[in-house]
Amino acid sequence: MDNVDFLAEIDLFRGLPPDLRDLVSELFQERTLEDDEIVFRVDDSSNHIFVVKFGAVVLFSDTVGEVVALKARIEPGKLFGEVGVLQGTGRTLSARASGATTLLQLDGRSLIDLAKGYEELAFRLSKIALRYSFENRSSKIELARRAEARIRLGAAVELCIEGDEPIPVALENLSLGGACVSGLPADWDIGEWTLMSFAVASRTTLLSVYGRVVWRRIGRLGIAFTETLPDHEIRVAGAVQLLTDALLSSSV
Repeated sequence: MDNVDFLAEIDLFRGLPPDLRDLVSELFQERTLEDDEIVFRVDDSSNHIFVVKFGAVVLFSDTVGEVVALKARIEPGKLFGEVGVLQGTGRTLSARASGATTLLQLDGRSLIDLAKGYEELAFRLSKIALRYSFENRSSKIELARRAEARIRLGAAVELCIEGDEPIPVALENLSLGGACVSGLPADWDIGEWTLMSFAVASRTTLLSVYGRVVWRRIGRLGIAFTETLPDHEIRVAGAVQLLTDALLSSSV
């Protein structure tokens, strides 16, 4: 399989228009590694994005004074090293080859420059950067991985259902799996999956989901989400970011 076809199977590049896919493939160069050869180390500059073509790469913590710990094993067809490039930060883990390995190596700046002229590629890169920016924020680290991780908010928002007037409520907490809301009328209920949105007072929509009421306690109720809308994980994380930033700003 040539590099063009190989890269077409990578999630980041799958489904791109053929002309753009060809341009991306031209930016990659092959790099061969021997067993245990280092790809990069903690704190190195993040200049390249990599795809494993043959063999494997292990990511491990390698900070002076701390226990060395294996964090991930990257198999053929998987991307790595993109986070530091997109966020403009140094490497947070070290990487080395596990056995004889062939990588496809891409200069990160070249990819970012190419994306400036292609909206679809720029959107995909922004999704990656956004997802990881939330995973690296204290209590929000588990948000993108565990639906049960509830982020405490206590933020004033409006709950909107098509055809009804928006209802001012307090969004007490939010997770991938649902939300806890207070301030709704005692008889308010949704037993079936319904499209709803949470918005701020300016009517800017923070999050649209399919949800239904699954529990009710004094003054509060729980709304469960179903992850049927595109980019649900990113949208929930984005809502948490905006609301926590607003709450922190108002407390200063």
